[in-house]
Amino acid sequence: MKIILDDIELRCIIGVYPREKLAKQKLLVKVEVELNNQFNPDDLNDDIANTLDYNKIAQIVKDFENKDTNLIETIAIKCCFNILNCDPKIANCKVKVQKIHVINGVKSVAAEYYLARK
Repeated sequence: MKIILDDIELRCIIGVYPREKLAKQKLLVKVEVELNNQFNPDDLNDDIANTLDYNKIAQIVKDFENKDTNLIETIAIKCCFNILNCDPKIANCKVKVQKIHVINGVKSVAAEYYLARK
């Protein structure tokens, strides 16, 4: 089972240039997690214990609003590690962080990181 949280919006201080640190910038984060359990339709009992609490995943991402960071790559990597470690049901995680309108004429730049449980 794959669970996707799309376009989690962050506003944070991010960048390496002094002009980027003057105000919060908009980031969009996409999280994909795959669970390590296989679902049999006969066993599915519509119980959250069989899946993830989406709020927990979103909060891990939202915690970066309170941190000054230089690189979107850092956010992608740290989110992956934190998400993978938050629940043993997660087999792997992919996080994509987009920085919006940072380059003239470019809608966004992005960093994506993938991490699997060993």
